[in-house]
Amino acid sequence: MFDSIIFDLDGTLWDSTVPICESWNVVLKRHAEIKRPPVTINELGECMGLPMYDIAAKLFPLESKEVQTAIMDELCAYENEYLSEHGARLFDGLENVLSLLSKRYRLFIVSNCQDGYIEAFLKAHRLAKYFDDIFISSDFQTKKPDIRFFDALKKKHGLKPGQTLFCLLYTSPSPRDISGSR
Repeated sequence: MFDSIIFDLDGTLWDSTVPICESWNVVLKRHAEIKRPPVTINELGECMGLPMYDIAAKLFPLESKEVQTAIMDELCAYENEYLSEHGARLFDGLENVLSLLSKRYRLFIVSNCQDGYIEAFLKAHRLAKYFDDIFISSDFQTKKPDIRFFDALKKKHGLKPGQTLFCLLYTSPSPRDISGSR
């Protein structure tokens, strides 16, 4: 019998690709020195789930590591602000499902996202009341699927593998996401 459910965020609870794309292109317009066309939804989709600095290396391969880091920090800061205000597309019936599940299970969110991203999701859609905790890989200097990331969550909340469900509701589970959650 399960007593806890761990949700991944992107592709499971919401689809944030459009507003992220919009926010990133606003920032990139401020940087004429960055020589690349606007970020597309397809490009962004290929990056979802990757750690932020891996995304920077993928999207800005001609830039130095320092420039990649600086631009990604600026993109993420503006993205969090933008998402907090505008939100993104929640999957159909999400709040209803979370309301029902939270009455019976402890609910958690895990993500390889930057600091502030899950908080933007929770704030924009007023969903914090349904979750017991959030875990961001950057807080643990690791990322999914590293077992240490999931061990920290299990240890903090006394989660048992046979009683905890890792949930990717709307997408096919990626081996990258689930291998450490076992």
